[in-house]
Order: sequence, then structure tokens, then C-alpha cells
Amino acid sequence: MKCDFKKIILFSLIVLVAKLSWSQEIAKIGLSEHSITSIAVFDSIIFVACYNRGLFLSKNNGASWDEVASIECSDIIINKQNPNEIYAVSGTDIYISTNRGVKFNLLKSIHSVLINTIILCQSQSNAIIIGTSNGVYKSFDYGKTFTTAGLQDQNIVSLTTNLSHQSPIIYAATEEGGIFKTCNYGLSWSPVKLTTSKIELTKILVDPKFPNLIYLATIQSGIYVLDDNALSWTKIEFEKEYEMLPMLTAGYEQSNNQSILFLVNTSGNVAISIDQGKTLKRIKDLLPNSICTAIGVSPFNPSCLIIGTTNGIFKLYL
Repeated sequence: MKCDFKKIILFSLIVLVAKLSWSQEIAKIGLSEHSITSIAVFDSIIFVACYNRGLFLSKNNGASWDEVASIECSDIIINKQNPNEIYAVSGTDIYISTNRGVKFNLLKSIHSVLINTIILCQSQSNAIIIGTSNGVYKSFDYGKTFTTAGLQDQNIVSLTTNLSHQSPIIYAATEEGGIFKTCNYGLSWSPVKLTTSKIELTKILVDPKFPNLIYLATIQSGIYVLDDNALSWTKIEFEKEYEMLPMLTAGYEQSNNQSILFLVNTSGNVAISIDQGKTLKRIKDLLPNSICTAIGVSPFNPSCLIIGTTNGIFKLYL
């Protein structure tokens, strides 16, 4: 049978274009009249907190949504070791669901502070750590009681933890522009020296594959990477527009044994890095009429990025 090479080449180009289009496909997946404040993702499960509206859940990757709690959350996390367990913080309160969001119950109230963020130290201690407007608090009894854990004069905007050591290393970023770390659950904290004297911080994040690498997002100064073994900071060099209010998240792609860092600015420009910030690839310009406010990705299956905006939720396939 005679081969038509023109048709083969044309078909190959069509397939290539289709693959490129799929790798950057963006779709709106609901909550159009809502302004998103926080996102948590685990496989096909997506939790979304909305400003002045409540907490929504999709069990099918955004195909449909249910309101599961009438609470305005500042942060949501899913227990990676037990995804049936979800924590949400709102004002002075911590809520928990033990059935994948079917029902949320009040776990604890921390009076006289506002809770900004929450993390789990999933090690031998199973500690719950919260960052507040007046320092860090910790619980070792599944949230029944919380005690102060230092930095009580600081407004904590972000927490992250390195669990690769016998005793977890907890990092705290403050609104005033400081980064601190503790190896003893807050009995003592050490300042982490920054490359600049004063920067406003929004997010601190440990690399999923290389936990000695810490990513830092700032309001106007871009993204930095800290090698905590070498105690050296490196600025991720990229286009200037990404330096304004960047959002960060990361996932571990098991099939390729690599971590993927996602960077999104408020205008909806998306970039990724698969080499720990050494290079960034711009993959999408999107949502020119929306302001991006939150992002999330499944920690072990980062095949699509969930983007929250001032008018709903979008999903970007990679």
C-alpha cells in the first residue's frame, strides 16, 4: 500500500497541536458568583472557601459542588495520610471533618487571636500547628488542647514543615518580613537570615522531593529559594510581572519522580518549574478579566492546577 507522506505529516501536526492544546486546556468549573479565599485538593476532591459565603466541596474534580459548611475560612488542609480528615480555620475557630467533608464540627477555639494558617506535622507526634495574629500554637492531642509555641509578638502568615528529620523542622513566616525555624516544636526559634533587610511575605513552602529547599513568596520582591543545608538564598529570575503578589503551590509527580512548583500571579499568568526554581516555564496566560486569589494542586498527582478567582474556580490541565 502506498504511503501518503503529506497526509502522515499533516496528521502528525494535528496530533501535536492537540497535545499542546490539551497540555494547556483551561476550564471554568463552577462557583461563578463567588470570590475564592482558599483551596485544598486531594486527587478528585476539591475544597474551596469563599469570601462571605462558606465552604464548598466537589467530589468529582469540579463537575458539581455542594456547600458543606457555613464558615468563612482563611485556610483549609487535607490530611495527606488520611484524606478523610480535613481541617478548616475561621477567625478564632478550628473545624474538623472526619468523613471527607460530609460534616464539619468545631474542634477548638483559640480566644483573643485570629488564626491565619494551619499545618500538620505528620510524624511521631501527629502535632497540629497553627499560625495566628499572636504567634504560633501547637497541639499534641488531636486538637483537644493548644498551648503557645513561641513568636507571640508576631503575626504569622504562613507555616511549613520539613519532616525528613527525626524531629520536624517548622518554618514560620511573619507579616513583618521575618522567617524563623524551630526543631523542638517552638520551645526555641532561630531567625533565618534573608537576602534583603525588609520584605513582605505571603507564603513559605517546602519542596515535596527536596525538603531542604524552602520557597518564599513575597508581595513585591518575587520568589526566593533557600537551601537550608547551605543557608543560602537564591532569587528565582523571571518576568517582572510575576514579582507582584505571586502565589505558590507544589506537588510530587510520582511517575517521573519529580516535584513541580507552580507560580501564579494575580493576573492569572501561570508558570511551572521542575528543577527547583532554577528555570521557570510560562505555560498559560489566562483570565484577563479576573483576579486570581488562591491556587491548589493534588500533592501526589499534580496533573491539573486549581485556580481560584474573584468570580469562580478554574482548572488548568498540564
